[in-house]
Amino acid sequence: MKIAASEMAVVQQVGTEMSGELAKKRLTKTAVGKQLGVGRMTINRWITTGNMSLKNFIALAKVAGVDPSAILAAAIEASDKRETEKRGARGNRRLRLMRKD
Repeated sequence: MKIAASEMAVVQQVGTEMSGELAKKRLTKTAVGKQLGVGRMTINRWITTGNMSLKNFIALAKVAGVDPSAILAAAIEASDKRETEKRGARGNRRLRLMRKD
């Protein structure tokens, strides 16, 4: 199953959002790993890539004390904003190129 670039951006953003929530609570990856029965490197991989099972995502959100749907909503919003900014930058570059002619 191939994942679209926009979907991959959301997956990666989930990790970023989760990392922010853990930082707000001052939870270390080691402490979170102990609560979930995995090592700190596993937590690091989940957060860095956003690549984790739904079960692990929900468990991680629970440890962070946040609603999993809030993390997903924030990740989608940030990903959409970034994509819109990229499109805008490309559009501005096209306009500059057209004006040179």
